[in-house]
Amino acid sequence: MGPALRNLTEHWNQADLVDYLTDPKAWHAKSPRLAEYTKRFPMRMPVPDLTPEQRAQVAALILGWK
Repeated sequence: MGPALRNLTEHWNQADLVDYLTDPKAWHAKSPRLAEYTKRFPMRMPVPDLTPEQRAQVAALILGWK
């Protein structure tokens, strides 16, 4: 289980989300909000084996969810 993936535009833009998908651990270390999620949802986000273009497509898709 993890946090909801809706209305992410409140906290994310596409460039930052692409960067997060590249290195989620670094984002959890520098963001108090994400550090709190780490406590609530201890399962770590895997680093997807995607090309930069695929990460951008995934980020655009997720940011479009309402």
